[in-house]
Amino acid sequence: MEPAPSDTGSLHPSTLRLESLPACFSAEQLRRRIESELTGAGDIPVDIEIRGLDEATVEFTITTDTGTARRRFEFSAAACETKLRVLSLSIALALEALVTEKALSTSATADTPPPPATAAAPRVAVA
Repeated sequence: MEPAPSDTGSLHPSTLRLESLPACFSAEQLRRRIESELTGAGDIPVDIEIRGLDEATVEFTITTDTGTARRRFEFSAAACETKLRVLSLSIALALEALVTEKALSTSATADTPPPPATAAAPRVAVA
């Protein structure tokens, strides 16, 4: 029996590059977490690159057809699960901002009728 289709869809990154992750992150754990945060985002081509700069700093870049978002996080002595959650939520929020930006630009350029012409206000000469 096949699972029921999802109403919201699911986004799976077209490309997910992981480099030099902090020791407490496994690539598979991070991939699953990101995909779970992005559920419902729709079918959008997206490239995500995550790079650990050191054990306390992670940088990510998201690229879509709309643009690019780049963020850097410096984690305090938080538990690894907390770091993972913050990173995956941040990626989801950055992607949502890019998708919203595209939706707004698309709706602004859509064929809409021009506003009705308004009559010019009569000019009154003051002496």
